[in-house]
Amino acid sequence: MSLVAAATENEKEARDTQGLARRLRLAREHAGLTQQQFADRIGYSRRQVLSWENATNLPPVWALAAVRQAFDIDPEWVLSGPGLIPLRQVSLSPPDRRDRLCGEVRRLAKRARLTLPEEVLRNFADLIAREPESAEAAAKERVRDAFHALSTGGPFEAI
Repeated sequence: MSLVAAATENEKEARDTQGLARRLRLAREHAGLTQQQFADRIGYSRRQVLSWENATNLPPVWALAAVRQAFDIDPEWVLSGPGLIPLRQVSLSPPDRRDRLCGEVRRLAKRARLTLPEEVLRNFADLIAREPESAEAAAKERVRDAFHALSTGGPFEAI
């Protein structure tokens, strides 16, 4: 592996570790617990939870299983998202469907004259992808309505 490829891989791993740390903290905060309370519930020390949330150390797979058991949060969400709200189940849609939906969400945002970060667009695409394909059109319509409301400052119903 070249030096450039190794550096790129190290940067990606650091971003992934930071994201994991952030999502673990979000899971704890979503439960309304201190680090000590969270640690007690999953059977680890506060110091260990602190090191995971600071991305100093990675939690063992057993800790992710304990988070699933104690809080009904999908370990896949802790590992890679999407979004900032802990999920009970992460639907892993086929990459081609996800790519297609990302493109469609991007076009919906552009039509609404919104400039959103790529991560936000992917999160919306992932929300749509969690729906069965038979409900995809309705989910896209809700996203379109939300984008329209955001761009005009108008009211919209929760999606």
